[in-house]
Amino acid sequence: LQEKLTTLCLQSASVNDLKLKLSKSEGLAGKLQLDVLTLEEQMKEMKLAMEHNLNQAKEEKNVLQEELKRLRFQCDEVNDMKSALSESESLAGKLQLEVLTLEERVKETEVAMEHNENQAKEEKQALLEENTKLHVQCGTLNDLKSQLSRSESLAGTLELEVLKLEEQVKTHKEEMDQNQNQ
Repeated sequence: LQEKLTTLCLQSASVNDLKLKLSKSEGLAGKLQLDVLTLEEQMKEMKLAMEHNLNQAKEEKNVLQEELKRLRFQCDEVNDMKSALSESESLAGKLQLEVLTLEERVKETEVAMEHNENQAKEEKQALLEENTKLHVQCGTLNDLKSQLSRSESLAGTLELEVLKLEEQVKTHKEEMDQNQNQ
């Protein structure tokens, strides 16, 4: 009985160590769950920012296209005036300068529009890459949640084992007490 009691005490100490480890893993699980919530919030914010940037780029593109149409219309008007007033060389010279200026502005507007489109594409790509990273991190955290869930299940089994062992120790003590009394 003394040997059994010693064995049961050792087993009880081992189970208590497992309880301590379980408690630590539960603390880690809480932190991981907070990290998952934080990452999910960041993903939502990044998605909103990405949508905002895309909408802004579309609006800028529309504004630039309208400006381009207006400038082309002005170019056409200037060319018409140039034809109608070709008799006056002085006026024709001024109109030619104005046409050149307007054509330059058209080119600059086209370049600016192209730059904005490229920038929007780069920002979208960067946001998509960040979004992918966050999805990967969420997958990892979900795996850890799964492992924690399995640990909690094992801990429940171990707690039942501890209760059984404690019951056996109590029974053996009572038997020993009876044997000593006899």
